[in-house]
Amino acid sequence: TGVGFYAEHMGSEFRRYKVTEGVKHTTADTLIIGHSYMDFWSSYKADLSKVAEDYNFGELLNIGNGGSRANHWLALKDSVAAYGADRIIYMIGINDISGSRAPATIVAEIEELLNYLKKLNPDLEVILFAVNHTFEKFKLFILQCVLTVKRNISL
Repeated sequence: TGVGFYAEHMGSEFRRYKVTEGVKHTTADTLIIGHSYMDFWSSYKADLSKVAEDYNFGELLNIGNGGSRANHWLALKDSVAAYGADRIIYMIGINDISGSRAPATIVAEIEELLNYLKKLNPDLEVILFAVNHTFEKFKLFILQCVLTVKRNISL
């Protein structure tokens, strides 16, 4: 019923892709999506083995993509939905913030994606990882907020 997005190698980039006949349709019980922290999480099965067993995560698949932002995953919403996952583990935001995207925009895109997926599968569970507090990214975020305030407030 749909085609998902999956890269065999870490560090893949989003590009237009064409589906050819005979492509195997992959499904997952628990789908991991997000930016490079997810893309390079090669030990996710071992790291999650205990919690996956305790909470019945089933078949895990990581389709994280380095360099991705919230709007990329929103654009791929049908591809994400095609995996038919009952659970999504999602981490996003670092590339958005370092790309000077407005926090309200980032949140709106995350909400739109998750609400869309939830509408297709009302039983969908979402585990949303917070953005890591990397010092360089945090400085960019604070600078962006200060500049926004200065622009919008007359002193």
